[in-house]
Amino acid sequence: MKSKLPLIGTIAVVVILVAALVVGVSCFKTTGGGWFIDERGDKVTFGFNAQPEDMFTAKGKFQLVAHHGDDNETVVHGTFYFTVPGGEFLGYTEFSGVCSVNGVPGYPFVATFYDENEGELGPGDRVSVEILGWPDDFAGTLEGGNIKIHAK
Repeated sequence: MKSKLPLIGTIAVVVILVAALVVGVSCFKTTGGGWFIDERGDKVTFGFNAQPEDMFTAKGKFQLVAHHGDDNETVVHGTFYFTVPGGEFLGYTEFSGVCSVNGVPGYPFVATFYDENEGELGPGDRVSVEILGWPDDFAGTLEGGNIKIHAK
């Protein structure tokens, strides 16, 4: 018997996108910064501001530094160009763009920001950054700092 889960998932995405169109919502402005320990045990600091321009395009800047234990760092500087609407109804926003890693430009990246405290300080905010063509992703729960999804 064929699973209905892919159909249900597709319907959910369509409903969210239609709701966003009807309400006039694109992804909400999101700001934040702080630090977390990634799965390798490295301290990662970051800061960003991201704002939609319309339903699918965005503007903003992103910076991340992974402080490796051997006194090396991975330094990421990015610019956001696109957004995926709908996640703000579930407590997260997602932006994508192009970044440089250790000074080498041209890496596409996706950053997902989870505001677990509705913009207030508190435990649980998370960040996930995937860089295409780079061997390491950066993800974790903030141990210091804050992520805020700004409602219109």
